[in-house]
Amino acid sequence: MVLLTREGALSEPAPYIQGRFGPAYRAQIEHFVACLHEGRQPAVGGADALAAIEIGVAATRSAAEGRPVALDELR
Repeated sequence: MVLLTREGALSEPAPYIQGRFGPAYRAQIEHFVACLHEGRQPAVGGADALAAIEIGVAATRSAAEGRPVALDELR
């Protein structure tokens, strides 16, 4: 996964994700493909997905740096 911001790209490997969350990711992909075929909007849109990624990146950075990280720092 790569997060693109005005400052550049952030990519952190997470090899454990497929094993633990594989079924959830598969369901999300199947839902997205069904939406494409049926011409409807996905349950979670791009803005929601971006917000979730920003929260995860802020939490990861906060843990690594030992300080609160505001979402505004990522934009």
